[in-house]
Amino acid sequence: MSLKNQATKKRIIDPAQAANEAILAERQKRIEANRKPVPDLGLGLEETPVSTAAEFLADEFDKKAFGAPAETVRRLVYGPDPLFDQCPGLRSMIEKTGLHDYAAATTRAIREKGAMAVADGVLRQGLQKAISKFGVDKVAEAFAERILKIPCREVEYEMDRDVDVEVAGSRVLNDAVDRYGRPGMSYKFLSQRCCDVLGLRGYQIVKDEKGDPVKVGTLMLGEIPQGIAERRRAYYEKQSTDAIAQEVEKYQDEAERLAHNSGHRGVGPLRASDIITANATENEGFLGQSRPAGFSIEEVTT
Repeated sequence: MSLKNQATKKRIIDPAQAANEAILAERQKRIEANRKPVPDLGLGLEETPVSTAAEFLADEFDKKAFGAPAETVRRLVYGPDPLFDQCPGLRSMIEKTGLHDYAAATTRAIREKGAMAVADGVLRQGLQKAISKFGVDKVAEAFAERILKIPCREVEYEMDRDVDVEVAGSRVLNDAVDRYGRPGMSYKFLSQRCCDVLGLRGYQIVKDEKGDPVKVGTLMLGEIPQGIAERRRAYYEKQSTDAIAQEVEKYQDEAERLAHNSGHRGVGPLRASDIITANATENEGFLGQSRPAGFSIEEVTT
């Protein structure tokens, strides 16, 4: 048998398409010829080609698909620790100077000033008892070791986002009030959206050392005199109590109307001043027990 020659497929070229491709190729050549090179200013403007698969994926997915990475901030987060959480002055100094510097400075201060080296009254009392029993040097060294046991970690989080409690610490709001609060003032965190709609409502925005508003995430710290805050609180409490009393009165009137329309003589709703006592014909577990009827308002302090 003779072998058949395999037929070769021929590409059919459209004359119009070929002419368009030639025109586009000539245009691209002119563009490349007239392109001016970017001057080298030492800024490293030229993109360096990726050399690894990880760099390629970071450029392909992170930048092209999801945009440029958000600006982040690194900060040291301390705690949780009872000594750090319950002593605002100590906490403030540690956050400014760091654990090791504060421990070293406090060690020197205890050896020079004794218990007066710290401002917190509870710490002073504890240091005084320890110094009287073990001496200044041993207490200074022990206190430094105690400070260095406070947990410390560096975290990174995106700017202009709500503060995550896990990142900033569970006492982040109280920390801001303890650091910037003043005696005789009441504090509240305000959102920019509410301030745009309702105004500041008598509050003044607290400023930090640089003159910027004290913020925790997107919330701004506002202050108002304690007397005004207490009067406002009493006013709204009275409004709430009056609203409850009106609802109780409406319910009482409706119950009396239904009892009157029932046609039974001597039937009526129980009032708050009435006392109900269980007798032998009812559940024996409640025999002899009494309780007031009707509604009552109780104030619960949290």
